[in-house]
Amino acid sequence: MANQSYIIPELPINSEDEDVFNFSPYVKKIDKILQANSINSDPLTIGIYGKWGEGKTSFLNLLATHLSEFKDDGTSKRILKYHFNPWRYSGEDEMLLAFFEGLSNMLSIQTNSSLQKAGKFIKKISKYFKAIKISSSVGIPKFLGTKVTFELNEILKAMGEDLEGKPISPEVLNKVIDDALCESKYKIVIFIDDIDRLDKDEIYTLFKIIKLNANFRNLVYLIALDPEQVSKAIHHRYGTDKLDGKLFIEKIINIPIILPRIEKEDLQLFFDKKISDLNRLLSLNKDNDFKEIAFEFRRFNFNNPREIIRVINSFAISACAIGEEVNLRDLFWIEYLKITNETCYNDIKNYNEETQIFTEMSGVIDFNDEINTQGKPNGFRKHLINTYPEIESILNHLFPNNNFQGTGSKIDSKTLEKELRINSSDHFEKFFSYHTFRKISETNFKIIKNLIAEEKEDDLKTAIVNLFARHAEYKTLYKIENLIEELDVDKLLFLSHFLILNINIIPEIGEDMFGRSFRIRIIEKIAITLNDNDISKDYLIDLAEEMTLFNLCYFTRKFTVQNVRNELQEVIVRRIKLEKKPFYEEPLNAPNKMIMQIWNNKNSAEFDRFIKDTLQNDNILLLIRNFPVYWNNTFFGALTKSNYDFMKSIIDVDYIYEKLKEYHAELFDKHIDISDIDFQESTSHTIEENALQFINWHNIEKSTSF
Repeated sequence: MANQSYIIPELPINSEDEDVFNFSPYVKKIDKILQANSINSDPLTIGIYGKWGEGKTSFLNLLATHLSEFKDDGTSKRILKYHFNPWRYSGEDEMLLAFFEGLSNMLSIQTNSSLQKAGKFIKKISKYFKAIKISSSVGIPKFLGTKVTFELNEILKAMGEDLEGKPISPEVLNKVIDDALCESKYKIVIFIDDIDRLDKDEIYTLFKIIKLNANFRNLVYLIALDPEQVSKAIHHRYGTDKLDGKLFIEKIINIPIILPRIEKEDLQLFFDKKISDLNRLLSLNKDNDFKEIAFEFRRFNFNNPREIIRVINSFAISACAIGEEVNLRDLFWIEYLKITNETCYNDIKNYNEETQIFTEMSGVIDFNDEINTQGKPNGFRKHLINTYPEIESILNHLFPNNNFQGTGSKIDSKTLEKELRINSSDHFEKFFSYHTFRKISETNFKIIKNLIAEEKEDDLKTAIVNLFARHAEYKTLYKIENLIEELDVDKLLFLSHFLILNINIIPEIGEDMFGRSFRIRIIEKIAITLNDNDISKDYLIDLAEEMTLFNLCYFTRKFTVQNVRNELQEVIVRRIKLEKKPFYEEPLNAPNKMIMQIWNNKNSAEFDRFIKDTLQNDNILLLIRNFPVYWNNTFFGALTKSNYDFMKSIIDVDYIYEKLKEYHAELFDKHIDISDIDFQESTSHTIEENALQFINWHNIEKSTSF
C-alpha cells in the first residue's frame, strides 16, 4: 500500500473509549478528591508514580479529559488546565521562562478579570527572569538548599515597574497574584509529564518552580514521574544515596498516587488489538500465525504496554523484510527476545551452527553441541540457560531440546524445514540476517511451484539453475528433495519426467558420505516418491528408458514394489548388453556390482558367458577391481574375504584364477601374507595388490577344502 506505515504508534490514550487498562475508575476517584479540595486555596502537588512505560501519560490524559467535564455548581471552583512539557526546552533558563510565559499567556486571554490580573503580574515575573537570565552570580539567600532567589524590588524598579504606590517586594508581588487567583474562583491545574526523563539539573529547576517560584494559591500540580529514577538523579544534591533523594521528593509531593497495576488480562487485550492491527497492515495472509502469536502471549511476560509496542514494532520491521521467508511465530518471539534481553539475543545470533554435532545430518538446531547421552542440556544450550535463566521458557519454545528424552524419537527436521522454523538449520540464519542471499528464498520457491503447476519447462529450468547459482547448494538440494515429496501425483509425474530429462541442470557436485552426488540424490528421491505413490508400471518403464544406465541403476534400487523392480531390472540387463565395451572395465562405477548381481539372477548362464567371452589380458585386473570398497570416493581398499565371497557368488572364481595364471603369471611369483592386512582399516591398495589378495583368498579356500 502506498505511503502505508507498518509501525504501531506509541501514543498515550486520550479518552475513556481507549482505556483498555481500566484506569478510568481510579481517575474518577482522584477527580472527586480534587473537587472536594477545591474550597482549599493552598497550593497542592500530586505525584502520579509509575515505572517507565506503565501508562503515566495515559493516566494524566484521562484525568485531564475527565476534569474538563465538570462545571461550576456554585460552591466549588471551576478548572483551568495548563499542560507544561519541560522536554521541549533545552536548558534551565529556557524552562523557567517558558513556564511563566505560558502560564501568564493562558491567564491573560481569559474573560475573567481576576485571571487576567494574575496573568499580568505573572508576566512581570517572566520579565524579571528575562532580565537576570537566572544567573548564579546574583547574590541571594538560600532556599531549599539552593543559591538562587530573587531581588524583585531592584529588578522591577530598573524596569520602570510600580505597583500602584505600594512598596515593591517578593511577598507583595506574590500576594497580588494569590489574591487575584482567589478572586477568580478558579483552580489552575498544571499537568507536567515525564520529569523522570530530565537530567538532574532540569529536575531541580522544575522542583524549584513548583515549590519556590510559582507556589501560588489555587494552583494544583499534577506531575508524572518514576520516583526511583528521579531519586537516583537528584540524591547527590541532598545527601549520599537514593533514600535522600526520596526524602526530598516527599517535600515536594503533597499527595503521592501510585499508578494502578495493569492486570495480565488487560495487557492481553492491548496486545491482541495491536497485533491484530499489524496483521491488517502487513497483509501477509498468515492469519493463523498471528492468532497463534496472540495465544502464545500467555506463556511469556511483558512488563508494560510500552514494551509490547516496542516488540511489535521491531517485529513489524523484520516481518516486512523477511515475513514471507520465515515462520512468523518464531520471528515474533526472537524479536521479543531482542527487545527484552538483547545480550542473550546477540549470543544466539552469533551462534555458529557448524559447531553443533550432526546438525547438517539432523537439520535441527537445539544448541546441544557437546556429546551427551543423558538427554540433558549441554554445551551452548547449558551456557544459555545458566547465563540467562529467565529465558529458559522461550529457549525451549524456539529451540526445543532434540536430545532423547526417553521418548525414543527426535524432532522431525522435515517438518521444521517446511514450517520455516528458526530451529531448522535451513532457516536459522534468515532470522538474523534479514536477507536470503546464499539462502533459500521461500518466495523464489513459490515461483518454482507455480511453474510446475503451469508446466512451463523452459522457465522452470532457468529458475532451478538460478536457485542453485544464487543460494547455498546443499540447502537448495534439500528443498528440491522435500518438494518432490510434497507434490500431488499429477505435479509429481510432471516434475519427475522433467528432472530425469534435464538432470544436468542439477549441479554434478558434492558427494555425501555414501558417495551420492546431487544428481543421484534427486534420482533416488524421485524413485522413492514414485514407489510410495504406487505409480503405474508403464509410466515407470517409459521413464526408465529416458535415463542413462548409470542413473537407472540408482533409480531401480529404491523400488520395493517387486513387479516394478523386476521390470526395471529387465531394462537394465537389456541396456547393458548394448554397451560397446564391458561395463566392468570402469570399476569406479558404483552400480557395477548391482548390474552383475541382477544379470546373474536373471540369467546366470548368459552372464557367465558374457564374462568369459569378454575377459582379456588387459581387463581381468579391472574385473577384480570392481569388488573392493571404494573408500570416501577417493581410493580402493583391500579385497576382503566378504568381497571375495560376493564375487564368488556371481562369478566363476576358478576361471578367473586360471586366467590370471595365463595373463599375469608374474603375480604368482609374489607372496603376501593375508594376516598382515588390516581389513578393517580404510587404506589404499593398488590394483596389483587386489589381484594378489584374490589369489591368496582362492589359495586359502582350496587348501582348506581338502
